Amino acid sequence: MLLSVLALLLFVLALAIMVLLGEVGEGLKALLAAYLISPYGIPMFAAWLVGTVDGLNERMKAI
Repeated sequence: MLLSVLALLLFVLALAIMVLLGEVGEGLKALLAAYLISPYGIPMFAAWLVGTVDGLNERMKAI
């Protein structure tokens, strides 16, 4: 939950950077960082990776 709040704050900051300062590149970097710490970024990738490794483990045991 804490990372979700942090991602929201970073998202708002990124929008402010793009709109108020006109720095689109820096705003996009902040948006990417917000996405990565959101529940759909790195945590979802980690869950997919664990599932994939578990599937490979089960296939190796079946041999």
